[in-house]
Amino acid sequence: MSSASDTTPAVATAMSKLIAAKPADLRVPVLTVNNYRIWSELVITALDGRGVGDYIKSNKKPTDTSELQIWRQNNAIAVRIIKGTLLES
Repeated sequence: MSSASDTTPAVATAMSKLIAAKPADLRVPVLTVNNYRIWSELVITALDGRGVGDYIKSNKKPTDTSELQIWRQNNAIAVRIIKGTLLES
């Protein structure tokens, strides 16, 4: 992710709105060929805000049964956030 010093004003504004939002109000724009940078920053912020940012950084599943159920639930949250920003083709 970019540092704060190289974030464009549009990205900063969108991120501040995202950060200020309640978890249920998180809005990430649909991914297009022109907005990957802001989209990726906002998706990472949304995932981190929901506590599931690590699910895109690692594919390690726990082996313990009780931990696996929690992992599956959190993974589903991460997948839903990402898929919610994609258009069906």
